[in-house]
Amino acid sequence: MTSNPCDANGHDFLVFDYPDAGFLLNRNQFVSGIFIFRERPFKSSFKYIVSGVDYKESRLAVFDLDAFLGDIGRIESEHTLKVGLICDLSTFAEHNRLLYEAFIRRQNETVSTSLLAIMVGGHARIAKYRFSKIRLFPPSLRKKQIKMGILGCEFSDHTIRFFLDVETIFSNLLVRWNETRIAGRGKKTQSTAD
Repeated sequence: MTSNPCDANGHDFLVFDYPDAGFLLNRNQFVSGIFIFRERPFKSSFKYIVSGVDYKESRLAVFDLDAFLGDIGRIESEHTLKVGLICDLSTFAEHNRLLYEAFIRRQNETVSTSLLAIMVGGHARIAKYRFSKIRLFPPSLRKKQIKMGILGCEFSDHTIRFFLDVETIFSNLLVRWNETRIAGRGKKTQSTAD
């Protein structure tokens, strides 16, 4: 018997698989999905915001989750078709929403600050998984993995799937980008003073 009644029937996750691993995202953070055919230019020094995309009446920034996962060595994407999972930023903590709004203001771009497109390769599908089946990492690895937004993993169908927290991934990357930007500005100020 399961102690959590929500766990008995499973929780909806967005699942996307690659040849060597799969990933689970909390379905509650997303409101829709689109195929990304026509991307719009987006001027930014933030490596993972790669473009803008039109969605309904809005223009959204596109966060390239594929590129991030490739950089941390989790995947090599073979997909040419790109899917934009539309993330509802009202599910983020207030300080993370404000961080994103400040980032957008600095970019001088007109994009939504309430929605963000998360770009993944291939087709995402909705599937039910029980939280009790997701395994946490051992304490020696847990802190580093959680800081990267990788909360745990589950094994089924001969595949390991990592449970990702998009808010943690995106917010931590923005914080690091901002720190690098400020540090770079400090170096420029010092070199002009010399």
